[in-house]
Formats: sequence, C-alpha cells, structure tokens
Amino acid sequence: MKNMSEIKIKEKISLLPTLLGCILFGVIGSVWTLLQPSRNMAVLYNLSLSSCALVLSVFSFNALFIVSLLGRFKFFRRLINARSLTYIYAFTIAAMFYNNQAAPHENLVAIIAERYSFPVTSYDYVPLFMAPSVEAAEMFRTGGSGVPWGDYAPMVIWWWLITTLPALFALSLSAIFRKRWTDIEKVPFPQTMVA
Repeated sequence: MKNMSEIKIKEKISLLPTLLGCILFGVIGSVWTLLQPSRNMAVLYNLSLSSCALVLSVFSFNALFIVSLLGRFKFFRRLINARSLTYIYAFTIAAMFYNNQAAPHENLVAIIAERYSFPVTSYDYVPLFMAPSVEAAEMFRTGGSGVPWGDYAPMVIWWWLITTLPALFALSLSAIFRKRWTDIEKVPFPQTMVA
C-alpha cells in the first residue's frame, strides 16, 4: 500500500477556462436575477440560493440538467464526462455568490444612495472605501458628467473582493476535496451522478 504522501496528481486545471466559465455563469445569473419583475420576485426566483438553511444552489443543478439534455445530441455527447460536469458544477457554485437575490447589484446602489440621502451621517457609518463621496454620488444620481474613477476605484475594488473571495474560497475548497475524496478515497462526485 502506498503512503498518501507519495500520490501525485498530474492533472492541471487551466485558469482561462475557469475564469471564462465563472464570468459566463455570473453574467447569466445576474441577467436572470435583474430581469425579474420585482425585488420580491428576484428574492424568490433567483438562480442562487434555494433555501437559506441549505445554502444549496439551484443554478448548479439547472446547469447540470441543461447539460444532460444537450447530451442527447451527438456533438455534445463526446464533450460530457465527469470532468466537464465537475467544472460546470464548480463554475456555477462560484457564480452563486454573485447572484444572491440581486446582491451586490441592488445593495450596492442602496449604499451609494445612502451618501446623498443622508450626507451628514453617512460618513459615520459607511467608510469611503465602501461608497464614494457625496459629490461623486450626486454625479452618479444626476448624470451628465464623466465617471470620477478616483472616488469609485476603492469602492469597486472593495466590493469585487467581497464577492470574489468567497467564490475563490469555494473553488479552492473544491480542489482540496477533489484531491482527498476523488483521488485518494475514490468517493464518487454525487452531483455528476445526478446528471
């Protein structure tokens, strides 16, 4: 029996398809959520979390269902295997963090609106790296001028990190579990068995 430290994984994961897949599913989920007729509909019919207690993504199972339907066509049948299904599942789980009940889309606008709604007290509760200054928020509201990127850059970086780091954490965790469960313990990946 081999020692666990002697087992080496030869598979390399390409970063470009991973990024493109996460962006694609992030855009699809965001468009779906933001095209809902009302905020209540966006909360109930988003592609992200189906239940707060389960933290289970509807998006990943819908994607696997669509892929299983595409598998009926000869062209797609050769592309569908356990590896591609695992990638699709990981992409949709990562995109889930971007598509949670229209957040950060609607919530971010509310934080910017906080600046011009309550300009006196806003700075006490919302720091400048989370929302732009009152002047920049007023330009955002009224329009007609260029984007003050100096005011918006810290905010964009902050909210990008807040939404991207959990997705990167989920992808990292899935890579760790894949090595432990699939390569060492030979446990099948249950989400691919569904499709």
